[in-house]
Amino acid sequence: MYGPLRLLYGLPTRRKKGRPQTLRLKVKHAPDKDWEYLPVPQERYPFLITFPYLGMPGILTGLPKTAAAGAVTKRLWIRGASPSHDFHALLEKLVAELGVHSIMPEAKADVEAFCRLLAKVAYSFAVAELGGHPFESPLVGYASGGDLSHCLHYIGSREAEEPPTETLHDLAVLNGPPSAPLVVRIRLLSRLGTPTYYAVVRETTGRAYPSLKPPDTGLPVSAA
Repeated sequence: MYGPLRLLYGLPTRRKKGRPQTLRLKVKHAPDKDWEYLPVPQERYPFLITFPYLGMPGILTGLPKTAAAGAVTKRLWIRGASPSHDFHALLEKLVAELGVHSIMPEAKADVEAFCRLLAKVAYSFAVAELGGHPFESPLVGYASGGDLSHCLHYIGSREAEEPPTETLHDLAVLNGPPSAPLVVRIRLLSRLGTPTYYAVVRETTGRAYPSLKPPDTGLPVSAA
């Protein structure tokens, strides 16, 4: 889903040598012709970036878990982007350079994969912020490939358009009173004006965050 996005921002990858030099762009040579694909240099490819709107997590709005849907959306946040050009100006230049009638930028929207990504980010960030020890969380099953039937009970987003920020990403643990859910706020690529997501890491914040298994440091354990 975000392979092109990695290219756009030069994000780290384990397969750097395998990154393509060109990408396939959907074009039409004449109004009465079929769509086809032409190779375009990666640095001049018009990207589309998509994020699903999910609605606020059911647990935060008082809905029962059974009312939460699986990883589905009715609306997408979509923006055009280019590594070094104005998006719309780039489209006009490519039409002229390629000698085509029209161009159709494309993007994938894998909502299930995106929900698993949010679960991984939220849980990992919470563990790091709260002491580095793993703890029980409904997000663990989603992050590790479990059933997503009721995932929107714990994972969701704001529906409103939001202004861009100066930061690339925005993450925070929203640690309320002990009886309140422990929530992580996630805004990826916030400088583009993307949606804000909320993931409930625990159904209550609690007063402690016990480790399921203390990390093995290899050092002897002593009592103070």
